Order: sequence, then C-alpha cells, then structure tokens
Amino acid sequence: MLTGAYIRDDSSLTPDFFANPINLPQFETLQGGPSQLFRGQWTHIFSSRMVNELRFSYTNIDFAFSQTAATLAGPLANIPEIDFGADVGFPSLGVPAGFPQGRGHKTTQAQDALSYSVGRHTLKGGVDVTFLTVRDEVPFNSRGDISYLQGGGFTSLGNFVDDFTGQGGSISKVFGNPVINPNTTIYAPYIQDTYRVKSNLTFTFGLRYEYWGTLENSVQFPAINYKLGFGIPGSTFPNAFSFQQQPDKTNFAPRLGFAYTPHWGQRIFGQDKTVIRGGYGIFYDGLFTNIVDNTAATSPNATGATVIGGTGRGSANAMAQLAAFVPVPNAFATADTIANNLKNPMTQQYNFDIQRELPSGFIMTVAYVGTRGDNLFVNQDYNPTVNFGPRINSNFGDILVRSNAGHSNYNALQVEVEKRLNTSFTVRGSYTYSKFMDNGSEVFTSTGGSSVSENPFNQNSDYGPSAFDRRHRFEMAYVWQLPYSRRDAILKALTDRWQWSSVASVESGTPDTVYDGFDVNGDGRSGNDRPLLINKSASLNNNGIDGVQLGLTATPGTFFALTQDCLNTGVCNAFPENTFHFVIPAGGLGTIGRNSQYGPGQVFWDTSIERRFPIPIGKLESQSLMFRAEFFNVLNHPNLYTPTYNLLSPLYNDPAAYVLGGRTIKFWLRYEF
Repeated sequence: MLTGAYIRDDSSLTPDFFANPINLPQFETLQGGPSQLFRGQWTHIFSSRMVNELRFSYTNIDFAFSQTAATLAGPLANIPEIDFGADVGFPSLGVPAGFPQGRGHKTTQAQDALSYSVGRHTLKGGVDVTFLTVRDEVPFNSRGDISYLQGGGFTSLGNFVDDFTGQGGSISKVFGNPVINPNTTIYAPYIQDTYRVKSNLTFTFGLRYEYWGTLENSVQFPAINYKLGFGIPGSTFPNAFSFQQQPDKTNFAPRLGFAYTPHWGQRIFGQDKTVIRGGYGIFYDGLFTNIVDNTAATSPNATGATVIGGTGRGSANAMAQLAAFVPVPNAFATADTIANNLKNPMTQQYNFDIQRELPSGFIMTVAYVGTRGDNLFVNQDYNPTVNFGPRINSNFGDILVRSNAGHSNYNALQVEVEKRLNTSFTVRGSYTYSKFMDNGSEVFTSTGGSSVSENPFNQNSDYGPSAFDRRHRFEMAYVWQLPYSRRDAILKALTDRWQWSSVASVESGTPDTVYDGFDVNGDGRSGNDRPLLINKSASLNNNGIDGVQLGLTATPGTFFALTQDCLNTGVCNAFPENTFHFVIPAGGLGTIGRNSQYGPGQVFWDTSIERRFPIPIGKLESQSLMFRAEFFNVLNHPNLYTPTYNLLSPLYNDPAAYVLGGRTIKFWLRYEF
C-alpha cells in the first residue's frame, strides 16, 4: 500500500503594520513566507508474520521579517536607523535595526520499521534518520543606529541637522555573521517486543537510542567550560567561549508497559469489561536553534561599538563616527552562551489507568499520570555582581549561560467518561486535577521579570509552580454526524455527510510572578528580585518600600508607601510595615514565591462543521472534496490571564488582567484521494 500527501501554506503581511506600524513608505518591511509538508508511506506485507513500513517526510519553513522589494530597491535601503526624541514626535528614518531576520529550516526524515511475529512475541525494530538543514538570519544591527536627542539648547531635529547626538543620544553598530547554518543529522534506532503472556495479559518492552548532534559548534565561539564554575576563573577573552559543545551520546530511552484484563472478580470488573494498563518511558528533547541564534548574536561571536553623547549637544559628527566604527572585541559586553556539556533534556513518564465499561454503554477511565524532567534548559547568570560590588570575575561582563540545571515534576489524576449514544453521536467528558512544579519554565522569559533565578547561586531557590501549571481542567467534546433527509435524491445530496463537532474547556487560572523592579540582592539584575509578603489582608495595590532603596534614610526598617508621587517627587509617607501587602526590603531575597499569583480561570468553546462531497472518478472511489469551517472561542468569551506584577509599574495598580484573543473563524477546502 502506497500513500502520500502534500500541504503548502503561504502567508504574507506586506507592509508589516504589525511589527512596524509607523514606518515611512521608503522603509517598509514585511513578514511571512512559505511552509511545505510532503509525506509518503510504503507498507509491504511480506507474509502473515512480517510487515515492513517505510515512511518519508520533507518539511520546509522559510519565514522572514525583511524589507519589502520596494524598500530594497530604494536609494535609502541601507542607511542606518535614525531615531528622534519625543520632543519632536517624528517617525524614525531607515529600516529598523533588527531587520532582516528569518528562519529557514528544511527537515528530511526517513523511517523504516520491520515487524515480525513469532509465537507469542511481536518484534519490531527500525530507525529514524533526520537531516536538518538550517539557514537562520540573526537580527543584527548591521547598518547601525543613531539616536538624536535634544540638548545644548537645540531640539532633537536641530541636533540631527547639525549631526550632534544631543544629551544622552547614542551611536551604535554590531559586527558579526548575521547568517548561521547549524545543520545536523539525527539518528534514532529502536527495538521493541510485545509479549502476549496470556490472552488477557500483554507486556511491551522497548529500547530507543537518540543522537541529536552538536548545533552550537556551527558558530565560532560555541560554549564555555561549565565545570570551571561561576566567573569561569582562570579564563581569558575570547578563549573562554571557544570550547566545543560535547556530543551527548548517552540518550538511551527504555520503554515498558502492560495491559491486563482480569478474569476474576466479575462482580467488580465484569466479564472482559475492564482493562488495567501501566507504562514507563524515558524521552529526550533537542537543542532548538533559537539558542544557537542567541549565541551568534552576542559577544564574542558578535561585537559592537557604542558611543553615548554627554552633556550639552552630545557627540559631534555622529554619521562620520558611525562610518569609522570597526569591530573591536569587548570582554565586558553581555554574552549569551551555553555550557559545553549541555545535554538533551530528559523526561521520565509513568502512568497507570483503569478503564471500565459501565452499564448503558458508558466507558470510564481513571488514570494517574506523572512525569519528571531532568537536565532541563534554564538560564544561569554565571558572572553576577556580589553585594552591589564588582562581578565575580572582573575581567568579563555579564555571562548568561544556557545549562541543564532545570528540573520539574508533574502529577495528575485524570477521569474520562465516553458515551456513544448511537452510530452518529459520540460525547466525551474529562477532568484533570494536576500539579506542575519546576525551577525554571523556559529559557526565555515566560513569567516574572526575568528567566534567571532570584538567587543566581541556587537555581532550586526558584522551585515552585510552573508557568504551565493548570490545577483544574474540565473538557467536553462531541462529534455528531448530522441526520439527513431520505425523501428524495436532491434533499439527500444537500443534507448528507455533514458533521458537527465541538470542544468546550474550563480551566483554572494561569500563574505569574510578583517582582519589585529593584536590584535588592545586589546581583546586577533588577528584573528577578521579589518582594516580602507581609500582610495578606492588605490590598494588593497597597505596597511599601524600605526608605534605604530611595535614599530617604540610611537605616533599614522605615517603610514608605510605594506610590507614583513618592517615586516621582520623593515626597513619601512612612507607615508601619504590617500596613502593606508587599514590601521591597533594603536588601536580601524576597519571600514571595515564584509563580505564586494565580489569575481568573478561562473558558473556551471551539466548534466546527464540515461537509464531505464524494467525487468518484473511475476506480478512484475514495476521492472527495471537504469543506470545513472552524470557529474558535465562538461565544467571544473574554478570557483573562495573570499579568506579570512589577511593583514599580502602574500595571500593578490596575488589577485588570490581560485579555486572551477573541473569536476566530477559519474556512478550509481540502481535496482528498
């Protein structure tokens, strides 16, 4: 049997009013590109005991944020980005500095599996081979940027005309390789045995091995020696970042499971109406290329030059200075890198369920599902400042390292009930109670002010609810083959083969983090410090700050109301500490946990209707044309999720949460054969 399918999607937003809504016509950009998928399968039955399955797939995405053709053809296509101060309100000149950028990935995958049955065993072995070809355009400020501000008695426009940066204006440019090719070949052989011990008891044993390659070695400076510890002592610049990523060759993934139908206790289990299942497996994740992109975009793979204008009119001859910039390695520039021994994240999954057929045709499943994640990707600040002093290694700037210091735990109780009312209507309801904990949910900021732990020397101090924790979730789904008229051929043709399906879900709110906006613990970061929880009964927007943080006192312990007037004018009112819900201390670590604030729950109802039109042509009886309309959040229910709370931001004083998108409608027309 030979099967095949091809899907192509093209998207384009030209000009890109989403990313650059106020660009002048000469500097317009676009976003979009094609995505393609081809897949094929050849199933060859050699005999009643042996079957071979060969699968092949090819995917291609080529998405870009780049200049339009008209912009590239214009005479001003390559001028630097020129920004003006708020005093004149002029739009920028030039294409934004982060353009072009893009992601082009071609994935070719071949899978072969041979199954052979002998006695009570069904053996299966095979291999997955994936060739990944990548062309990523890293967002570089390669053309340069000049910010003209007011100063010296002149407006920002006046300083632009005379080519002065103005007070605090800047000139900057980045040098490096804006295109990287982290290609790799992924191998994954496996073998499996399904052993039918008895008619009612089956065991499955399997082993898989995965090798993902070393994507980071595609850049000149891939990694640091992680074993040296914080500050990477004894290292020199840029040699400290020249270590090769070590291949992870230990990714063995055993799998085992069983299925058992009791033939005893029929009063409880019924006659062949109960199945007990359990399983355990190890799974691995890969190194996604966005991490490589970040390494390529920062020091020492990319180096930049920046001039900040001083007082008065600032720095003169800004354009000439920009043209004279040359790449000079800077050991004090912020570096994004990885640990040289970075491994593939590993997840252990274990589950146990009981499925029982109940009277009236109901099928009920009760399950426990657990996972444990180890060697997960997190960000670690490997060269923080200590107690507001110098960095651990004063010969380097800030070093952000992607490492395997993350871990997670997920435990869930799941209950599902399914009922097939008749041949045309099936309904299913499920409820999940779960708890998801980790010490870092993402290598990119997902909750709170930073993806780095509050205590840079103790990643586990951030252990708490995951950003993806949803304690309660209820879902109901149905599929209804609509009835059709049998009165005559015309009505039957109009009403036959319609299907209506829906999924309704209700889940508890999303977690997020309260942070204070100050560098309280003196590690050089202000986005990851959290306040002290003092009085739960006080209003959420009634918060205080130790006067030491604002220079109002030299003695810690006097707390002032954290208001905009206090921050803007310095006129602050002191109150007892227990007056406030949160307080920003004079120093140290906060007591409020990461992701400890939960917002309101969310409700969605998505529905779709489709109609299949058979198109018989000769022997191709299964040809059809399908029309499908999908409605997401069809009732346009406003769903709120928890904002990130910064005590210094007016957002915190406005308890309204962010709104998740409204109604979306999609129409599909698909041809099948």
